[in-house]
Amino acid sequence: MLLKQGAKVGTGSGVVKIANEMLNEYLALAPEKATFVDRAGRPYQVSPDSESRFWTGAALFYLDQAGIRLIEQKDLANFMRIFDALPNVDAIVGTSMEDVLPQHCDFVGFRTIAQNTRKHLRALSFTPRGGEATIEMASVLSGNRP
Repeated sequence: MLLKQGAKVGTGSGVVKIANEMLNEYLALAPEKATFVDRAGRPYQVSPDSESRFWTGAALFYLDQAGIRLIEQKDLANFMRIFDALPNVDAIVGTSMEDVLPQHCDFVGFRTIAQNTRKHLRALSFTPRGGEATIEMASVLSGNRP
């Protein structure tokens, strides 16, 4: 798609060169500000002058005084309460949990996140049935709003 719009093939696999003119043309099309609304209904604006905004990542391990270990459900709940208090974290990404069966990890993780933060949620899908349960839970959380 980029090549069709005027970009050039780069020096390595998956590398594309975008000319400054093309970059400036597409940047000029972007709005100067965007408004987002958190799950609590509070709007906030972002612009090039705004502070950076973040999403959490799907962590694999937990590091504490005991050392590195696999994440458990209580750790995920603790993460959420910390991230909920950080003003520049906008969304929470789920993670796998050692003490939850794989076939339940997606919807248990989604529930754990939803119970411990008012920020946007990005669940991880581990199974088709778990994805269906997560969609149903999201509908309940949103009050059936899109």
